[in-house]
This record gives sequence, structure tokens and C-alpha cells, in this order.
Amino acid sequence: MTSAPKIGQASSNGIYLLLLVSVVIAPVIFTWITTSPNNNGNFDRLLNAGKTYYDSGDAQKAIDAFTEALLYKPSETDLLLNLANAYRLSNKPEQVIRFSNEALAIDHNLGAGHFLIGCAYLRLNQNKNAIQSLQQAYDIDNTIGAVGYLLGKAKLTAGNFEDAIFYLEEVATYEEGHLGAAYTWSQALMQAGQPCLLYTSDAADEEDSVDLGGRRII
Repeated sequence: MTSAPKIGQASSNGIYLLLLVSVVIAPVIFTWITTSPNNNGNFDRLLNAGKTYYDSGDAQKAIDAFTEALLYKPSETDLLLNLANAYRLSNKPEQVIRFSNEALAIDHNLGAGHFLIGCAYLRLNQNKNAIQSLQQAYDIDNTIGAVGYLLGKAKLTAGNFEDAIFYLEEVATYEEGHLGAAYTWSQALMQAGQPCLLYTSDAADEEDSVDLGGRRII
């Protein structure tokens, strides 16, 4: 004859079953919450608000909107990069690196992520690290003028005149309106002892929003 389970054993079994059900159901609930139409609408609203705040120069409100949007889609790489870019506008390079790295952990082939990290390292006066990140961005897509321009500037700062001339000439040649690249190219040529034309420049630097790898960041 089978004896009845002891009270302690029954209690343990009950707790075990409760934990098992929680483990099975929790992912389903999370998926339902993050994919419901209402939450998608909230995500889009916050994303658009963040872009509007960024365009108006209000970095903190952009950061707040993008951060709240992350609650709905925490692995959305474009959102992570937009948040990193807002932190760049707010002059917080450590946060730029943090959120860019989060995006790159999901997809390492995001040129924009490497570019933003390169910009952050330039702000931190870590030129060697900046070159490494900018080089990665360039290797992913060498058609983006902002990448070649900052990579050329960083190479020039490092005293690598040959590489600086290569990248800056490339940008100045194919983007005739990029006065910053033309001017910095002329500086690199002079420092290398090569003949050059003298340019003047009031061109924007890495503060501009950029279009990288087919996706506009902001």
C-alpha cells in the first residue's frame, strides 16, 4: 500500500511545478508584451520623438526618448546606434562606446557602430583606438566620406602622412564639396613635404549626422 506524500514533500513539489511553469511561460509573456500592436505604436512614437529632439539639438530629450524605446525593443540595432549618436551630441563618449558596442554585439558588421566608437575615442584623445575603430568602419564601407575623412585626420595626428594623404585625397576627390577633407589633405601634403594647393575650410567635422552602411543614424 502506497503511503500518502508528506506535507513537506508536497510543498516542495508544488514549488518545483510553479518554477517550471514560470520558466516556460515567461518567454511567451515577454514576446506577447514586446510584439503587441500597442507597444509597436509606442516604440514608433518614441523613436520618432527621439529623432525630432535630435534634429532640434536637444540631446537629453533625444536620449530619454530612445532609452524609453529600448524597453520595447532592447535588441534593435538602429535604435542602439541612434541612442549612441544622441550621447555623442551630448558629449558623453563613454556612453557612445557602450551603446555602439551593444549594437555591434548583435551585428559586428555595422559600419556606423565602429564609426561612432571611433568618434568617441577621438573625443577621449585616444587616437590609436580611434584609428582602429575607424579603420573597421572603412573596411566595411569605404564609400562614406565622413569615415575616410576622420580616418585621414587621425592618421595625420599619428604622423602617418602617407596613409593620411591616401584617405583624405580619396574623400576630397570624390566629394568635391567636402572642404574639410580638401583642407586637411593639403595640410598632410605640406607636412609630408609634397607640393599642394592651399585650401580654406569652414567644413563641419564629426559632429554632423552621417549616413553609414545604408542606414541613416538619426
